[in-house]
Amino acid sequence: LWELPGGEILPGETPEEAIHREVYEETGINVEIIELLGWYKRTGFRAHCSPVYLCRPIRGSLRSQSDDVVRVRYFSLHDLPRGMFPWYRSILKNDVLRPAPRPLQCTQHLGLWIVLECLALDFGSRLGLLD
Repeated sequence: LWELPGGEILPGETPEEAIHREVYEETGINVEIIELLGWYKRTGFRAHCSPVYLCRPIRGSLRSQSDDVVRVRYFSLHDLPRGMFPWYRSILKNDVLRPAPRPLQCTQHLGLWIVLECLALDFGSRLGLLD
């Protein structure tokens, strides 16, 4: 299953330092932060607020530096894998190319249908039906 790089801010770390560290740990890529795309308030299952940043790769090669990551890949916005979690898919399909002023303020409800979709993704992945 696929998701965007991310994680928590460590004590004493700035959000920007956390972005650089998390992206490098999970992808092997050093990035330049372009801008804050938006704040995503997620309600329902696992409610939380998550910032999403747009970044540009500047050096490194795709490889995981973390035990949390199985595979690392780039995908075109127009060819996202079926196994991508739905909340990331909507951000990449709808918000990245949106010409709205930023940062966006969005609410994503992670209700029963999202939970069921994630269960289907999990089963599909375990059965080898998803990339």
